[in-house]
Formats: sequence, structure tokens, C-alpha cells
Amino acid sequence: MSTTASAPYGGRLRSACDRCRQRKIRCDRAKPACEACHFASTPCIFTPLPIQPRKSVREQLHDTRAEVRRLEEALRAERGFRQSSSPSLHQSPGLVNDLFDSRGFDVTLKAFRWHLAYCTPGFAASIQSDPAFDLEELFDRVADSFDLQFRTKPARVVLPKWPPRHLIDASLEYFASNGLYSIHPVVDIDALTCLLDASDFEGYEIGTNVADRACLAALTAMVTRIRRQEPAFADADPDAYVQAVLSVLPQLMMEHTNVRALETLIILALYIAPLGQPQTAEMLLAMAVRILFNLGAHRTRSTDEDTAHKHQHQHLRALFWTFYAVDKEMSLRKCQPPMINDADCDLTLPDKYVAQSSEHQFFTSELSPKELLYPSDLRLAMLKSRVYHLLYSEQSLSHSRARRLQLIRELDQELNDLKSQFPSACKPDAVVSGSVPDYLIHDLSLRGVNVHLEYYHCLSKIHGASAIGTPALQSLAPPSTSMELCYQAARSTLIYLRRIRHLIFPETFCLRLHWEDGGEDWLIRFPLPGKSMFLDEKVRREAMLVEFVGSRTEIPVPRVIAYGAAHENPTDLGPFIIMAWIEGRKMSEILRKDTPGEDILNPDIDSRTLGLLYSQMAEILLELWKLDFDCIGCLGQDQQSGQYMVDGPPLTLEVNELMRTCGLGNRTPSGVYHSSTDYIASLLQLQSTHLRDQQNSVYDSEDCREKYACRHLMKAIAFDFISQADNQGPFKLFCEDFGPGNVLVDASLRVTGVIDWEFCYAAPLGFAGTRMRKSIKDKSAWFILAARMVSSVDMIYWELLDEFCWRPRSTIAERVHNVTTIPEKHRERERFVRLKIRHLQEYYTELGEESTVEYEEEGFTKPQETFDHGTSEEDYRQVTAYFD
Repeated sequence: MSTTASAPYGGRLRSACDRCRQRKIRCDRAKPACEACHFASTPCIFTPLPIQPRKSVREQLHDTRAEVRRLEEALRAERGFRQSSSPSLHQSPGLVNDLFDSRGFDVTLKAFRWHLAYCTPGFAASIQSDPAFDLEELFDRVADSFDLQFRTKPARVVLPKWPPRHLIDASLEYFASNGLYSIHPVVDIDALTCLLDASDFEGYEIGTNVADRACLAALTAMVTRIRRQEPAFADADPDAYVQAVLSVLPQLMMEHTNVRALETLIILALYIAPLGQPQTAEMLLAMAVRILFNLGAHRTRSTDEDTAHKHQHQHLRALFWTFYAVDKEMSLRKCQPPMINDADCDLTLPDKYVAQSSEHQFFTSELSPKELLYPSDLRLAMLKSRVYHLLYSEQSLSHSRARRLQLIRELDQELNDLKSQFPSACKPDAVVSGSVPDYLIHDLSLRGVNVHLEYYHCLSKIHGASAIGTPALQSLAPPSTSMELCYQAARSTLIYLRRIRHLIFPETFCLRLHWEDGGEDWLIRFPLPGKSMFLDEKVRREAMLVEFVGSRTEIPVPRVIAYGAAHENPTDLGPFIIMAWIEGRKMSEILRKDTPGEDILNPDIDSRTLGLLYSQMAEILLELWKLDFDCIGCLGQDQQSGQYMVDGPPLTLEVNELMRTCGLGNRTPSGVYHSSTDYIASLLQLQSTHLRDQQNSVYDSEDCREKYACRHLMKAIAFDFISQADNQGPFKLFCEDFGPGNVLVDASLRVTGVIDWEFCYAAPLGFAGTRMRKSIKDKSAWFILAARMVSSVDMIYWELLDEFCWRPRSTIAERVHNVTTIPEKHRERERFVRLKIRHLQEYYTELGEESTVEYEEEGFTKPQETFDHGTSEEDYRQVTAYFD
């Protein structure tokens, strides 16, 4: 046991050694090692507490006075709120507490109430009219339940505050470097940067135009709110910045042709609208629309302008389309006249607007200011304008029933034509029906989700209009077809949300804790319910693995402070891990090419940088390779001795996804595996089980036969790729999604930490590492990948393994036929095909869709005696017997 030095001045000795303190157990402080360290065969070390710097008396007095002044200011403001009935901006408790405490539960409830008020088809009825369902009672019960679970506090008092200069700088830099103009073209970032460089923003009273300052503060509020998880914005108070901007609203109203004033009003509306106060946002937009027209943003100009004027007008046109989209959304949702009349505007889409057939508008990729995406499709905004004008305007209410139904059919066709221009994998119906694979939904952007949801909203509004009109028409029952389509759109919206809610988020979410006393920052990680199927087990195994890697290797991993299961978390947020925060940038961000829509290695990266990063990555993998295990599975720890051992089945990402997305039951292995053969046999059997049990695992009879043959042939070739020399071990640590994205580096490109050790387990030697060229040449790398990945096994087998293992084929159909030339095997396969076609028909029936899939006889009938160089069907049966 290491000798313990006397405590340094200002510090104290720890009462427990480092190991006991980390495990939160009592330390007997015995020498030469305490009991826990003795059994664990680890050094018993006492690390003194770090010396905490002490503030001088003068510094403490200064801090105390500042705190007193802050409390006095808050107290005066609160008293003013209670005593004054004036509608002043700074003294309205309703405005402060309801509108700008954006994190409060009341804001969420208010926004929900507002949207619910306009969701009934045609507003002909209200959910509140149902005597069996009291909506107000529901709201009260939800609020009471939330308060009991989360102990809600009174809404905080938000005082106006202008953002500091460094935060404005950081917000501008973040907006520019992340290409946010592509989604929210609300400010001319170049103009604001020049403005900031030429102005003094530390003193509000000095030489700064009100509109300029308001625009910078509004942008800072917007960026720090939508990116509040960024460490640079941890101390920001965007609600207070919005309050400060609203305090100068009367002055902004006098700026009739000021671009900065226009930008400010639009940003304020976008910030306030989601907080349950869309009426306030509409008032701000009503002020902005006059500036918009005064500046001529509703018209295009000739192309012979100079570069500066052309750039400014392009920005004004981008602002116009931002305003237009919000205006038409609010107009159609409330069925009230819009602020912009299409007849007075040039509705030519921006030159930089994303191509109609581009998948970039649906899937996540790097943003670029050279391409305008907007939060949703502008063509849908124009369609919303037509829907309101033709079906919901005061003039349209006088249409005859025949004319109204004709307009509904025409608008429905327009919407369908718009949908037909989407890429095939990006149609909303394809997502709802399940024909789009989950791996594509993982990459779906929020803009893509918005487009899909707005499609169903438009469909509902178009056909819901059949229920309104003149009093005489309203007395008649609406056409059943239109109302059924309206309700189907609502059902499809719910099915869509149910399908994507767990697929567009990562498996975990994290919180960073910053301590004001100068201590190290912490990171709290929670696995998301619905993303991880074995929450408690996953967290426990990951925490143990991080501790094990940190104690047995030189790899810098975050120090685990604590972890626990769901029942041990007082916040009811599920299982958790608390770790020390590690500063750094992901290595993958340095290696990746910074091009929108591409996720590839940067070909222009210099060799020195590449060599430095690759060499450190190799050192990490080499450290992991030094760890040996005697069986296959997840790492655990004996509670008595503290010894690490493999004591649980391998928890793999593939099993997690099969259980989560494919409707399979619990498919986790029952225990550890003692040979590579046993484990790979279980993986191949899992592929057959998935094919059998998932209702929509095939598309038609031919696809079913190909997948059936693939799984049998994978079993037949398995022994060719399993090394008997290391079949019984030792086994190596394998991390399924490990890569440069798990490695953090500092400014000098030195590794600071390796994070995210999810889905790591002891695996066969071939999983963790083989000679790369050899494994590619002998196809062993592809076999291992195919065995692990149910979603990719068919593509890998037919493209890379089939002809390598068997003789060349003329078609896949030939190989499929030759697998089952024996009559008994052929009948068994066809029974399986009929079963899967019946499953597929039942699947479409459950979705309420008409199915055209029927069983079809096999088209290939050419006889074949062997399907390898002399390998007969009997030999094939003997090889696969072990795996079956």
C-alpha cells in the first residue's frame, strides 16, 4: 500500500482508498492493502483531495454584494408584478411567466390546447361536445399527474437581459459554421458580422442602432435555444434575451424599411409561436409584413444589379419565403385569411432551393448556405394557400356541393402529384406501410419528418372541407369517401409517429453538469426507452466494461462516478451512468469530408494529420487486443471478490434491433458460449428465426425463395470460415459500432478519451481482428459480417460469397433451385413460401391496405445434380446438420 503523505494546506486526506471510494464501499484502511484491493489484486492507493483555491476576503465580499444586488433586483421586479395592473411589457406577470418561461410545463400544455382547437375536420364539431369526454378535466388531470411526478416549481421570473458580447460572437460563428442559413435564412450573417466588428456591444447606451442590437440579441436567443445542448451555450438565458428585445418593440415599429428590424420581428415570431402563444407571433408578423412589402421582398428584380444589391435582394427573397411558409401554415390551421395575398407576389422559388427529386431534403446531411432547404417544402406552403382560398375562405363557402367536391378532387390530385415527385424511399405512405427499411428512417432529418406530417395535414384539411359550407350543406351528411380519407390521414399520422419516434433519435441522451465551485464537469447518460430493449442490463454492463478497460489498459476512458438501475434513479428517468466529462472533438469530424450529402473520408487531409490519427487509433486497438477472455459474452464482476469475468450472454446491437423493429420476442441468448462454432451457429439460426417470424420479412414468392436458400447456404459454408485453431478461444473484446466517432482529440490532435462503449462483448477472434488483406481475399471478413447482420446477409451472400464458395452460376434462380432438388426438401420450402405470403397478406390487412401479393410457382426448373465442384446434395445435408 502506498504511503500516505500529510494532507496539504487547504486539503484533507481521503477516508477511503481510490478503489473503495469509486465502488462506494467502506475501506478498512489496512496495510499493505485494504481487503477490497487485496482480493482484486490491485494497488491500494490513497489520492489526497485536490487543493481548492481559496478566495480572498475582498473577493468573497465582492461576490456577496453582487448576489445581494441580484436578489434585490428580482425582489423589486416580483413586487412590481404583483402590485401593478398596467399592461407594461416589463410588468406583466402573465407575459413573463406564461410566454417566456419556455421550459415550463404550462407552455407545453398551452401549445397543445391551441393545436387541438383546430384539429377537428372543418371545425364542424368539437371534441369538447362529447358528454362522455371532458377535455378540461383531462388537462387538469395531466397537469396534476405531471406535478406529482416531477415536482414542478412556480414559473420563474424572467428579467430582460442583453446577451454578452462573447455569446453573440459564439452564436454568429455557430450559425455560420453549421450552415443554419440553409434551414432558417433569417439573418444576413455577413452583414451582422461586419456590424458586430464595427460596433461596441458591451455598453448598450453607446452608439448602436436599436434594430441592429435587437437583431443580434434575437439571433443569439434563437441559436442558444435550438442548440442549448452545446457546451458553449450552457449559461445562456434565451428567454431573457427575447424579453430584452421586446422591450424595444415600440422603437422597432418605427423602422419602416430596416432589414435588421424585419429580421428581428421574424425571429421573434419563430421563437414565440411554439410557446403556446401563436396569436402574439401573428401580431409580430403583422408588423413585419409591412416592412417586407416596403423593401420589395415580394417581387423579383432584374439581374443587372451590382453584386451587393443582388445579394441583399436574394436575402430579402429568402426572408419572404420564410414569412410566407409561416403565414400560410397559420392561415390554414386556423382557417383565417393570410397576411400575404398570392396575387400580389412573385412566387418563383429561390434559385438555391433544393431540387424536387433530391433525397437531400429528406435525409440528414451536412448543411450548406449554397442550398436552401427551409424547415419544410415551400411547394406545400403554396398548396396550403390554394386550399384555404378555394375551400375555407369566405368566398368559397358559397360554392355548391358539386363545385366543392370538384375542388376537393382537384386539390387532392395536386397533392398527390407533389408526392409523386418525392424519391421512392421518401414517400410518407412508404414509411407508414413499412416498406421503407428502418436503416433509412434512422437517417431521416427533421425536415423530412416535417414534410411527411404536413402532407397528411394537407390531406386532412382538403377532405375535411367536405363537412363545411352553407348552413344547408352543413345539414347534409358529408360524402363518406372524403371523410374516410380525412380520418385515414389522421390515422396515418399516428402510425407514422409511432414508427419513427424511436428511430430518429440516438440510443441515449446525455446531460452535462457544470459545478460552479470549480470541480470537474460530469456527464449523465440515460438510455432511451424504446431504443434499447434491455435498459438496466445494458447500462450495468457498459459501466463495468469502462471500469475494466480503464484498469487493464492504457486507453483513456471516462472515470465512472456512479451508475444504477431504473429503480435506483429518483428522477424516474431510467437507468443511468454518471461519468467524468472529457473535453475534445470527435476524431471522425476531422477525418470526414466537409461536403453536404457526403459522409466519406476527406481526400485532401494531409498525410501528417492522417498518420497521427491513424497511429493513435492503432494503439487503441492494440491495447484492446491484449485483453483475453475464456468464453463469449458480456463482461461482469463478482460482487464478493471484485474479479472481472464473462458471465452474461452477448448483448448485440443486431439482437436489440430485431427485437425493437421486427416484432420478435426476446431473442437474447440464454448464456455464454464456449466456442466460436456454437456462437456462429446461434447467429445463423437467428437469421432463420427472423425470416420465419417477421410478418413482412419478404416481398413476394421469389424473394422468399432467395432468402430461404441464402440462410441454408450460409450454414453450409460456415465451417469453411471458422478457424479450428482458436475455436475454443482465447476470445477478444469486440465493439460493434466502435470507430473514430468514439475517440476524442484535443487541438493538437492527441487523444483525450474514448467514449460510448455500448454493445461490447467478448467475441470470436475473427470478429475483433484478422489480417485485412487476407480476410478480404479469402472472404472471411464478409462471412463474419453477413453472420452478424441480418439486414445485410442476403446482399453480402449473393454478391460476394455464393460464387466464391460454390461454382459460378448463371442466375440466382438457378442456385435457389439447386438447393432443394430433393422432392422432400422442395415441398418443405414451398410450404414455407406459402406461409410467408400468408403472413404478408395479413400484414397488409392489419395496415388497412389492399394486398396484391399472391403465391407464385417457381419459374426455374432446370435440373442440376451438384452445385459445387463435386459437392453433392447429400454432402450438403451432412454439412448443414450441425447448424440445424
